[in-house]
Amino acid sequence: MNSMHAYLAGDHRACDEEYGWAESRVVCGDWPNAVQAFDGFTRHLEHHLSQEEQILFPAIERATGNTMGATAVMRTEHGHMRQLVRSMAQSIADHDADTFFAFADSLRMLMHQHNLKEEGVLYPMAERLFGDATCDLLARMRLFAEAPLDEEVPS
Repeated sequence: MNSMHAYLAGDHRACDEEYGWAESRVVCGDWPNAVQAFDGFTRHLEHHLSQEEQILFPAIERATGNTMGATAVMRTEHGHMRQLVRSMAQSIADHDADTFFAFADSLRMLMHQHNLKEEGVLYPMAERLFGDATCDLLARMRLFAEAPLDEEVPS
């Protein structure tokens, strides 16, 4: 993957696949595997969101001089996703498929709309803003993706 867009959009698809597997485990009432699969999805999603919040969004904000634009909207949506994921994890722990799917509808819709905005607007804008420096930013994001969540990545 040579572009930031391809890299991050590919990560969206990978999160979607992990989510689909976790959801299928809930449908089957396979609670032990649902817990494991949803935990894997949650860790992957958190890593993706943190990568954007710690590397991409600050770089966009520095380049534009604006912290209240698109990145603020994306951060707010990240917060909503995290709340939904916490509620869904609790419903899995409670073996409550009905509650899980009530939250799942909201999460799927939010993630779909969020990904469309990032892939259609934010990522292309970032690549235009950074030009040749996009490769350096992409390298930092790849390093971040390889590091454990609690480990700092050099700026």
